Amino acid sequence: MDTAMRFEEVIKSIWGTPQIPTYFAGYYDSASAGKESNLRAILFTLCIYETNYGRDKYDESGLETIRTYQNIADKGELTHNDDVKFIVFLHEHNH
Repeated sequence: MDTAMRFEEVIKSIWGTPQIPTYFAGYYDSASAGKESNLRAILFTLCIYETNYGRDKYDESGLETIRTYQNIADKGELTHNDDVKFIVFLHEHNH
């Protein structure tokens, strides 16, 4: 499964299927074309959401992975590889 579809599944698994059809995988595709801001905003929001409402799904190492991604995002130092690794991590824990 490609990363775009993993991202789509993570969103639907955590937040549910939206009432208005939204192709979340398209945000990943846009990020691959150099427009990362929307993808990263959603991933950052997922950090906050999972830390506050989904923490029972993660052990301490998993919570540290979330905090690390969030801290790198706060510094504005994320790379595409960071995004991909975080999407894969979320997919493993939410699918």
